Amino acid sequence: MIPTEVRELLHSDELHRLPRWETAGQPTEGCGPRKPPTREIPSDDGKRAARIIGEQLERARSIPAGVAYLLLLVLEAVEEAWEVSYLFHPLWDTLTGARECVRGDPLLSREDHAARATQAALALIESLDSQIRAEDAMVSGVLEARADAADNASKHAQRAIDAVDEIPETFSDDIRTHIEEYADCYQTCYAAVAEAARGLSNYYRHGAPLETVIHRLHAAECDDVMDPVMASELRANRVSLAALHAQKDARWLHVEHGELVYIYPFSVRSDCMAPECVVEEAKKVEHWEMVGVETKPHTSLDLDDIWASDDPLQRWYGGVYLETPDVLIKSADGAAVLTRLKSGIVISNLGNHYVRFSTELEGVPAFELFAKMLYAAPECGELCVMFERNVRPLRWHRLCDLAVQMVMDLGAGENLDLTADTADRVSGSHLRIPPGSPLMCRRGMYQVVASIGAASTSSGPVRERDPQDVLSVGELIGAMGTQVLTNPVPCLVGSPAEWARYATLNSSSSYLTGSSQEWVARSCNTISLFTVGLPNFVRGTWRAVAELTASLEGLLEGWSNELLEHHKASMDLKVQWADMQRPAAKGRHFLSDILHGRFFGVITGRKAVTSASLRELSAKLDAESVDLDTLSLIVHDKAALFSSRCLVASPSAAAMLHCLLELSDYFKRVEQLFAAMAGVSNEELGTTVDKVTQQYVEEDRNRQAAKVTVVLALLAALGVAGVAQIMEAGSHWYQVHALWLALFVVAFGIGVAVLVRGLSVSKEGESRFRGFSRACVRSVSRFQRLIAEAFSGRRNGECPATETVDHRQERGS
Repeated sequence: MIPTEVRELLHSDELHRLPRWETAGQPTEGCGPRKPPTREIPSDDGKRAARIIGEQLERARSIPAGVAYLLLLVLEAVEEAWEVSYLFHPLWDTLTGARECVRGDPLLSREDHAARATQAALALIESLDSQIRAEDAMVSGVLEARADAADNASKHAQRAIDAVDEIPETFSDDIRTHIEEYADCYQTCYAAVAEAARGLSNYYRHGAPLETVIHRLHAAECDDVMDPVMASELRANRVSLAALHAQKDARWLHVEHGELVYIYPFSVRSDCMAPECVVEEAKKVEHWEMVGVETKPHTSLDLDDIWASDDPLQRWYGGVYLETPDVLIKSADGAAVLTRLKSGIVISNLGNHYVRFSTELEGVPAFELFAKMLYAAPECGELCVMFERNVRPLRWHRLCDLAVQMVMDLGAGENLDLTADTADRVSGSHLRIPPGSPLMCRRGMYQVVASIGAASTSSGPVRERDPQDVLSVGELIGAMGTQVLTNPVPCLVGSPAEWARYATLNSSSSYLTGSSQEWVARSCNTISLFTVGLPNFVRGTWRAVAELTASLEGLLEGWSNELLEHHKASMDLKVQWADMQRPAAKGRHFLSDILHGRFFGVITGRKAVTSASLRELSAKLDAESVDLDTLSLIVHDKAALFSSRCLVASPSAAAMLHCLLELSDYFKRVEQLFAAMAGVSNEELGTTVDKVTQQYVEEDRNRQAAKVTVVLALLAALGVAGVAQIMEAGSHWYQVHALWLALFVVAFGIGVAVLVRGLSVSKEGESRFRGFSRACVRSVSRFQRLIAEAFSGRRNGECPATETVDHRQERGS
């Protein structure tokens, strides 16, 4: 255990975050907003790690064996990050940065205990780098590269053991103990892993026994120097090899002839361009250049005539195929070609677009088929993917990276011009469809279609030992290796022979045509067709139906994303509506509210809502409702077409399509999408529309009441004008009293206007106000007439005391 004071001095928390996939590439605290974590982090060859580790180097030199402790902290951080990520570049970059920092340090040239401790820790860094490369080779399905990397890891660990043997146990607390614990564990574990990888390769090729390898793994697993984490990895290797050893005399499957198709579906936003328009635009483009290669467009998908639709609305399946040069998948160093793929893009007039790669299967054993299916996954190890003929020498680390790049280039301005801004497009292995793009494609949304036209079995893994043709589904299911066809491509691979532990059958399997020689198996990302009794042209028909089913994944994902955007827009409108209903800040705009007729709103603490803001919000709600209804119509139309029998002319083909859709949970997903649309339309958007409509009606009543307020103000003004005339007619003593009387009338008019505004906010208040206002108008008119008569008598020489009884009674009233 590294001392706590050393951890605090060397800022171990910052080193801990360095190799993490969810924090790599993120700004430091206080330097900007954090972005959502992504696996698409470009490598910087360790520059960032070298800078951060270099900042700790000066502090490390201040303590004995500090540089060695710093390297051990980096080692610990990378080991912990490795446990939770298949993204190896941040790990390699961190280890590379640590090596670059320390290799140039003058400390290594000295002959003392601190220098030897640093050399030993540096050897452990090299060993861990090789360990990660061994796992990367395992996930790529390259056993020879795994064995070489494991050998290197064991040799580097032995170097650390040799260097630390010269350090006395009393030097710098327990630095020797720490290094020995790591080195012994690394050396024992990866010596056994290298032996197991070579033993497995010999078993596949020559049928060599596995007993010795299994015993070697078990011995390493039980060694006292082994920690629980590495012991679990050795156990996973041992269990999978034991499963293979138990089937050494079973019948093993080999695909004699077939095809493997990698499908990467994508979609174009329905409000950007309809699928039919995308096809028409693609037909107009004469020159295509994508991902550095020339593209040959075909104005037809070359489908057979079962796709001659009888749909009464004249909907049919067709489109454009953009052919690109062949793709080569090589080992990470580019030395060996692992497979060759035909490639292109299918643009469909039904919206189920996809990038398509395919390769022929000839004499392929089950373990090799498992490795080839892994090429589709974003969790596949690092490879070298490139076009055989290209204008620009571009390379990608994984097949999914190339697929995403092709989709991004498809929508670029020089091609379909679907994206307004292509500044985020970069060449290489780290690509991402920018937010708000009309194109939707992601690495994990892939499908693998395996079509088996001919198969055989052998006694054991060697193909030449007692070969027999597979002529029925029963023989296929009973063979060792069929589990590769009936299970999904995994995202986690724990051992090179992990497929041997899979179950052969799954719940999503069915006979194609009722024959014992045609069979289909469906998983979440694979479709396997067993068609040994069918000629190539019939098998091509079933494969086209399977590809259509697999490509619907992109269409469903695109609809779901559009619905999420509508949900977000509806929530934003609800927030805008809630903000309009928040209590107003009292006293901030008191005079302005009085001048604009909002005095009652300030008094009651209610925010004033203008008719203009309500009309604007109502217009947004109407537009959002129309867009959502349009999306709903599109989804219902396409979903009904794919599940109907009108899309294909043949009833058996329609039954096949329905079978594959049912096995893929298509109908369940469509129902969930319809339910989500109804929820957004009725519960979220509909509720907000009702509230805004109610508020708009209320504000309309308020505007009507405001008109009455204006009429009262005019009446009050007329009363004041009459008083002014009286003042001109009276004597000086009566003019003073008339001034007070005029001020009283003005104040009375203002009070009536305020009361009008307050009472008119509701229908009941408006009716009460109208009765009250009529009484006020009669009183003001009578009062004005009495005053006028009194002042008129004064001008005629009459005394107020000589008023008649009738006048006094009327004045009293």
